[in-house]
Amino acid sequence: MVRLLFTHILVVVFLLINVPVFAQKQVESVKRLSENINTEAEEILPLLSPTGDSLFFARIFHESNVGGKFSGSDIWLSTFDKSDLRWTIAQNKLKDWNDKRNNFIIGINPKERIIYHNNPKNPEKGIRFVKELNGNWTKLENISLEGIPNTGYQGLYVSPDYEVIIVSMKLEKGSGKEDLYIITKNNAGKWSKPISLGSTINTPESEISPFLSADKNTLYFASKGHSGYGDMDIYKAERLYKSWTVWSKPQNLGEKINSEAFDGYYSEYGDSLAYFSSNREDELSDIYEVKFKPIELQKSTTMPVVIGSSVSERIYLSQKEIKELLGFKVLQPIEVKVNSNISENEVARELIYFLSNKLKINKEVKLGITVSAHPSINTEQMVKTGSDIAFFIAKEMNKNGIPQQRIQYEGVTIENELYSNEIIFLVRFVFFK
Repeated sequence: MVRLLFTHILVVVFLLINVPVFAQKQVESVKRLSENINTEAEEILPLLSPTGDSLFFARIFHESNVGGKFSGSDIWLSTFDKSDLRWTIAQNKLKDWNDKRNNFIIGINPKERIIYHNNPKNPEKGIRFVKELNGNWTKLENISLEGIPNTGYQGLYVSPDYEVIIVSMKLEKGSGKEDLYIITKNNAGKWSKPISLGSTINTPESEISPFLSADKNTLYFASKGHSGYGDMDIYKAERLYKSWTVWSKPQNLGEKINSEAFDGYYSEYGDSLAYFSSNREDELSDIYEVKFKPIELQKSTTMPVVIGSSVSERIYLSQKEIKELLGFKVLQPIEVKVNSNISENEVARELIYFLSNKLKINKEVKLGITVSAHPSINTEQMVKTGSDIAFFIAKEMNKNGIPQQRIQYEGVTIENELYSNEIIFLVRFVFFK
C-alpha cells in the first residue's frame, strides 16, 4: 500500500505500568433454540448467514428428509422474523441441495454471495457450490479437491474468502480416529493436498467440526483428545507465525458452553454471538445459541504500541482495495486542535462510526492508528495524548462491535511539516490483513 510520506521523528516508548488489558470475552447466556429449529431428530452444524437472518443447519433422523428418516442428513433453513423476533419453522425444500446422502452447508462467501456444500455423491471429487444471481440460486457446480477419501465421514469448513478449507477425516497416516487437515489455494487457483494441522491440534482421539474466525487466525473445533468435561468438548487455538501447522495450546471454551455430553459444531459471529450443537438435554443433539457480554476496555486510558514483529507480518491493502473497502482511495486525517479533546470532535465520532461499519462487513481487515504531533509539544505530553487518542478510538470502535484484536496503535510521531499552530495532532489510519 502506498502511504503518505512526511518528515518525522519516531518516538519509541516502553510503558512498564498502566498497560491496558482488554477484558476477556465472557458468556452471558446459553440457550437451546426453539422447536421451530430443534425437534426430536438431530440438529447439527449451524451456520449463520452474513446478514444474520438465515440459519442453515443439518438435520438427521427426520421423516421429512429426502429419502426418509433413516437415509442421510438434509440441509434445513430457518429465517429470522424481525416482527416477532423469533426464528421461523425450518424447511428443507431447497431446490436440489438435498439428496438421500449426507448434505451439509460448509461455508458462505458473503462478497460473492456463494454457499458451499459438501459433495455427498462423490466426496473424493471435492465440494460443490451455488451462487445467488438476481434473487435465484444457480445449479450446484463441482469444485475438485485431491486427497479426500471416498469412504468414511468427512467434515469440512470453507473460509468466507475461499482461500482455505479445513477438513476433519481419518487417513491411514493420521494421528488418530479423525484428524484436522488444511487445504490451501495457490496463486494459480489450484488447491493443495490436505496437510495435517499438527500434533498440537490432533490427538489419538477424534478432532471434528472445524470453524475458522473471519481473520483465519483462530480455529474452533471439537475433540475427545484434549482435557475436557466429558464427551466431545469445544476448543479454540490461535494460529502462530502465519503457519497452518503451528498453533497455540487448545483452550477449552469452558463449562457454560461444554458439558459432560457431546458438544461440537461451534461457529462464532463477532464478539457477541455463537451457535453450537449438543445432546446435553436429550439423546440426539440440538442447536444452542451463545450470547457474550459486551467487551469493554478496562479503565486505563493508555494504549500499547504495537510490536515490530506484528507490523512485519502485515499485508497492507492496496489503493484499489482501500477504495473497495471505503468507497474512496484517500482517507483524510482527523485534526485535533489546541484546547480540544477528540471525544468532543464530531468529525472524529462520525469517522469512527463509519470505519466500524466497514470493518464489520470486511472482517479480515485490521486497522492501524498513527498519531502525529506538532513539534512544539513536549515529549511527555505527546506520548500521553497520543496514547489517549488511540485508546479513545479503540474504545469507541469496540463499543461498535469491532474486537480489540483488530485495532493496533503504531505510536506517536513528531511531524515537522505540521505548520499550523491551531492543529496540534493529526490521526491517520492504515488498513491491513
